[in-house]
Amino acid sequence: MPGNNFRTGRAEISGRKGLEIIYHIWFADLAFEEDDGWVVIDYNTDRLDGRKEELIRTYTPQVEAYRSALAADGVAVKEAGLWFSDTGETWMSRA
Repeated sequence: MPGNNFRTGRAEISGRKGLEIIYHIWFADLAFEEDDGWVVIDYNTDRLDGRKEELIRTYTPQVEAYRSALAADGVAVKEAGLWFSDTGETWMSRA
């Protein structure tokens, strides 16, 4: 896969000429390539306790951010999702 498992960059702080911050964006816990594209999975350690749908809504933006960041590097992600360590269940979103 192109790049590292994190991205580092610099950005100017609005209204503060010459002042920069360094930021890091961490990627998903697991990514692997299959014949028809990449699969990206983020491990989730929250206890489900009947809250699976709530947790999916909470973490979907994070999963989609991984997909977008990889797409920006030219990586075609066919599926991205969550693996819940509490139960071993997965939730996947297809491209």
